[in-house]
Amino acid sequence: MTPSQRGDQEMAEGAPAPAVLLIGPGRAGRALALGWHAAGVPVPWVVGRREEPARDLARAVGGRALSWEGLLDRGLPGPWPPVVVLAVPDRAVEPAAEALAGRLAAVPPGRRPRYALHLSGALGLGPLASLERLGLAVEVFHPLLPLAGEPLPSGAAGPAGGRPGGPAGGLPATPPGGRPATPPGGPARRDPLAGAYVTVVYAPGQGRAPVGPALARALGATAVPWPGATGRQLALYHAAATLAANGVTALLWAAEELLRHAGYPGVGGPAAGPAGSTGGGCPAGGGPAPSATAAATAPAGAAAAVPSGPAAAAPSGPAGRGDPARPPEGAGARAPLLALAGTALRAVAERGPLAALTGPITRGDAVTVARHLEALEALAPEAGSAGGLDPGPAGRYRLAAALVLAAASRAGAPRSGLDAVARLLGRRGDGPDGTGIGPG
Repeated sequence: MTPSQRGDQEMAEGAPAPAVLLIGPGRAGRALALGWHAAGVPVPWVVGRREEPARDLARAVGGRALSWEGLLDRGLPGPWPPVVVLAVPDRAVEPAAEALAGRLAAVPPGRRPRYALHLSGALGLGPLASLERLGLAVEVFHPLLPLAGEPLPSGAAGPAGGRPGGPAGGLPATPPGGRPATPPGGPARRDPLAGAYVTVVYAPGQGRAPVGPALARALGATAVPWPGATGRQLALYHAAATLAANGVTALLWAAEELLRHAGYPGVGGPAAGPAGSTGGGCPAGGGPAPSATAAATAPAGAAAAVPSGPAAAAPSGPAGRGDPARPPEGAGARAPLLALAGTALRAVAERGPLAALTGPITRGDAVTVARHLEALEALAPEAGSAGGLDPGPAGRYRLAAALVLAAASRAGAPRSGLDAVARLLGRRGDGPDGTGIGPG
């Protein structure tokens, strides 16, 4: 058995992940680098177009920073790590890979990285073809959760605090395949990737074991290997992930807005703001956006992390201005919605989505749905609805109700009641499944 074959076998059997060169210190890159570093995976180099973010992240993970231009012009001043991770936006994956391939072409084959990964769930392996032609095994490493921008830990040690890319600042190393022990002086940093799922796409005939599962394992995540996934398959997969995260997040926003219109206790004014202002949005690489329902992709029982019951209520008692424990505006009403959503998710985990359906639409209760629509259509138009992108409260309800109606038809709910609800919603009676429910 050659050393390369031995290394592949060890990786497949659960050996620690190899060192990573991270290109792109944005939200996704930062979350991954911090997680790998906390788990004892070396991140000796952080490369970025802008000097400051790359330097700050490199300092936090005990590595060294290099500009993108410097990497392309001069290469690395030391050995190349075995793994290169392109944590860049979707549109930049292919040009970045081609530029990197131009630099690696001058590196002797035995000294090149062995793997190149990108993070986009919407793209296949094609954008990394230039690196594959140089002998690198290429993979997609797509975490199925939002990678929101979290602050770098204060007082993070630089290279002097530990070997480059290794544990620094006293953080203990991690046993193979395990999570880090609690660091001295306090609890470990909460890693959003622990317990998550990571989809790993690779070419079945690449000749070496994929590295993605080892990298996921180091984060405390579960890898879902998907050898040979096509571009069409990934587009459908990414659409599903978008619905599970962004779609549910938008539904909770619409529900919270309705509570505001209703005058529900604890709801203030509308929490308007630019997209991503709360640290949400898609990760670099095309991942889904934040959601209170991230547990939807976890096994039964994991959904218990979603707030539910009395414990989900907003903190009581005085909270000083600027107190980090102070709930955001409207959080008092958000907690009941999160509890409700958490209960629904647990039902989905236990019985599946169609069997977990409840409510007036599923029952075919046209009287209650008519009452909803009457109240919604009586609301005054919202200033933010201009421009044609936001249909307003009634339009939002109709959009969501149409999806519930479609699911109820698949679940075998009585046709007569569903047809009555469909007529209220303005749906045509030409559904392909014979339920009388079709597109609007």
